[in-house]
Amino acid sequence: MEQSAKDIWKRLLEQARARLPEPTLRTWLEPAEPVSFEAGRLVVATPDQFAAEWNESKHARLLAELAGQVVGRPTEVVFRVQEERAKRPQMDFFVAAPAQPGATTVLTQEAVRWLASWLRSHFDLVLVDGPSVDAATELAVLLPACEGLYLVLPRGESNQTQRQSAQALATLGGRLRGVVHTQFEG
Repeated sequence: MEQSAKDIWKRLLEQARARLPEPTLRTWLEPAEPVSFEAGRLVVATPDQFAAEWNESKHARLLAELAGQVVGRPTEVVFRVQEERAKRPQMDFFVAAPAQPGATTVLTQEAVRWLASWLRSHFDLVLVDGPSVDAATELAVLLPACEGLYLVLPRGESNQTQRQSAQALATLGGRLRGVVHTQFEG
């Protein structure tokens, strides 16, 4: 009896749990939806082009191996953008799960450059935000891949803090494009 794409994908995710970290499954694979299974090819829809390309490059080979076990014959796993999302201009938000205590994630400069290059080729403006663990290290990795940075400060922060931050950024070779103040009263 031929299995449905949905059944294969469900079993495939169960198998992948033993081989991939849980945050990877939650971030990249669980949002994807099976579309079809025909002639040894499982087509899976992703929310956007970035997720499709990421899954193709990072997970397709492992998933094809696991799918062969699930289906019982060689199976290709292909990622595509969901049709209704492919037809609209995309403005996507990538939200990371809260960091686990004691966990660290390090992206190499090569990975950051690749990501920045891909984002620039798909979007007009890319904003990266996150809690700073070690601002100097983060800036050393991000600056070579950035055209400039926006300084985000709480409302009421002094001009001296802005000048000091701009000078520190310039020392590292960065360009301050602007200042954004937070905590406005409405």
